[in-house]
Amino acid sequence: MRIGIDFDGVLFETEKWWRAAATLYNNDIVKNKVADKDAFLLQDKFNWSRENVLGFFKKYHLALTAKASPLPFVKEMTDRLRKEGHKLFIISTRQAMDKQMIVAAEKALQKYKIIVDGWLDGVTDFSGRVPKMDKIQTLQKNKIDIMIEDNPEIAEECARAKIPCILIPARHTRSVKSLLVYEVEDWVEIYQTITEVSHG
Repeated sequence: MRIGIDFDGVLFETEKWWRAAATLYNNDIVKNKVADKDAFLLQDKFNWSRENVLGFFKKYHLALTAKASPLPFVKEMTDRLRKEGHKLFIISTRQAMDKQMIVAAEKALQKYKIIVDGWLDGVTDFSGRVPKMDKIQTLQKNKIDIMIEDNPEIAEECARAKIPCILIPARHTRSVKSLLVYEVEDWVEIYQTITEVSHG
C-alpha cells in the first residue's frame, strides 16, 4: 500500500508542545480571550490574526520541532510496514510554510532513525491566516491508498473522497463518524489497522 502520513501529531508529538506554547504566547503577547477551547487549529482557539500566527510560528515552530519526540513505537511500526513492502510518504502543511520547517523535520527523522519514502507536495492556498495544503488532491494525484491524520477535518475530507483515513484523535479533537475513518490510540493500532485494510 501507498500510505500518506501527517508529520505533526502523527509521527512526532509536536502538537502537545505547540498547544502549551500557544497558550503561553497568547497570554504573554496576543492577549486574546479563548474563542473556541475545543478548536483543533490554534488560530481558531484564540481567534488569532495572520500576523499573530506568523509571530507564533517564528518564535516557536523550529525550536519545538527539535524538542518533540516521536509517538511511541513510530520507528518500530514504520520499519515493519516498510519491510512488508508498504511505501510511506509524509504529507504535511509544513511543505507550504517554510523550507526550514522541512529541514527541522528531516533532522528529527534522522535523529530517531525513522525512514520514509519521501515527502509529497501539493497545491496550497495562501489566502487564509495560515497556508493550507489541499491534501485530498495530493492523495489522489499520488494514488495514496490510506492516510494517517490527527486532524478530524482532514479525516472527514478523506471520507468524502472515498479515501480511507486512520485518525489519531487528541484530547481536544472530536470523533469522526464514517466507515472509512478508523480511530486509533497509537502506532501499534495503526499497524494493525493497515494490516487489516490491506488484506481487506
